[in-house]
Amino acid sequence: MKGEPRVAIVADWLTVYGGAESVIESFTRLFPTAPIFTTVFVPERMKELGKHADVRTSFLQHLPARIRKKHPFLLPFLPRAIESLDVSAYDIILSSSSFLGKAVLTNPNQLHVCYCHSPARYFWGDWKGYLQYFPIPRLLKRFLPRCFTEYRQWDYFAAQRPDSYIANSCFIAKGIKKYYKRGSFVIPPPVDAERFHSGTREKKQDWYLGFGRLVPQKNFELLIRAFKMMPEKKLKIAGTGRNEKALKKLAGNARNIEFLGFVHDDFVPEMLGRAKALLFPQVEDAGITPLEALSSGTPVIAYGKGGVLSTLIDGETGVFIDKQTPKSLIEGIEKFESIEKNFSRKDLAVYAQQFSRDTFEKSIYAFLERRWAEHSKSRKILKNT
Repeated sequence: MKGEPRVAIVADWLTVYGGAESVIESFTRLFPTAPIFTTVFVPERMKELGKHADVRTSFLQHLPARIRKKHPFLLPFLPRAIESLDVSAYDIILSSSSFLGKAVLTNPNQLHVCYCHSPARYFWGDWKGYLQYFPIPRLLKRFLPRCFTEYRQWDYFAAQRPDSYIANSCFIAKGIKKYYKRGSFVIPPPVDAERFHSGTREKKQDWYLGFGRLVPQKNFELLIRAFKMMPEKKLKIAGTGRNEKALKKLAGNARNIEFLGFVHDDFVPEMLGRAKALLFPQVEDAGITPLEALSSGTPVIAYGKGGVLSTLIDGETGVFIDKQTPKSLIEGIEKFESIEKNFSRKDLAVYAQQFSRDTFEKSIYAFLERRWAEHSKSRKILKNT
């Protein structure tokens, strides 16, 4: 093929900035002139991504903003929306997908590499648990499972469209293999290690931290139940979400539990750096927050399942607990405190560097370079567009 390969970036949706959007941001750093194709776009929620010069959307973008912001309610229209996007003018399609991105339609001359955050949670694995906490009316939840068989079929066939998969963890690589019958290469998601390194200069304080969206899936109830049994130890919970009221009610008048509410991005490294340890009781596909804590020089006490097994090391970056129970967490904290002096802030921050944004982008670029050479049957070096 003559000339430089033309690159297009594909996102499921751009409505709330999170881990998937951080990956898209890295893609735009690698390919700054590449357009972003997505189903719906809410620029005011996208930080720097909201300023991208070329974002191309589906017919769903014509909906009122209040509806676009709640993309789960658009589920019946999302498959058709992603398939309506025309990426035919590009040589390389780089998608970021937890549901839709992988489904964009391409032709045999194009190379489609999908960075997969998770097989669609709506339909696979613990779909009943996911549906339980899904923010939709109960009446609608009763009817959704009847549609899921059809959606699973669509999702499976859509998953056959990419030429190659990159998984964000070994945990997700297993899911891709199980549900989609596809192999994948693992590259953990990017962490702004340099930004969080400033947290290493903070003085350690005598409290543990739970940090994230206050939703049932994050399992912060476990933290509260455990610390109500340890009144001599302090817990701070940072974040907001629909479960906040219930969590505060559960905490009751416990004087050792404090809710910090929303913490601005500028103060997160400082907060992480001061914590005795980050508590991470949930199962995540990858788990970026623990790596941000390590970058801040703070060890992590985590439930030893899911994506953290690809990035954390028991006894070196913190401690794993083997059950999601207050007893197991209490035992994990006791174990941590018995070896706490072994954790060097400098060593933790150095360890986290291997997951930095620069490292991520170099790994993605190298993978694309190899696959493009194979796809085009040439040895041309892929250059930034």
